[in-house]
Amino acid sequence: MLVFLQNIGILIGYTMSSYLHYKTVGILAVGLPLTCLILIFTILPETPQFLLRNKREIEAEKSFDFYRNKGEKTSLKALEEMKNEFAELKKYISESSGDNSKITLKDFCEYSY
Repeated sequence: MLVFLQNIGILIGYTMSSYLHYKTVGILAVGLPLTCLILIFTILPETPQFLLRNKREIEAEKSFDFYRNKGEKTSLKALEEMKNEFAELKKYISESSGDNSKITLKDFCEYSY
């Protein structure tokens, strides 16, 4: 699907460049993706991890359900697995909340196996 969308974008770029001024194409090439990013970030909820760290458990559960695609037709087994997974996430966040170490450049240079 991503390749298809990429090819559609290239086709639109070639078509726009045939009919629009050079500077206009550049502005649109930067403006359209920025507009999409802004729209996406306003529609998507915060991540459950962020909400749990900020002690907003009810919103975190709703966000978790959204990102796990919980719907009316979700099976009971899947609902139980999602409930257990959210409980594990909540436990992990509560255990790691006391760890306030800051990220440094060294963290990205070390290999951990």
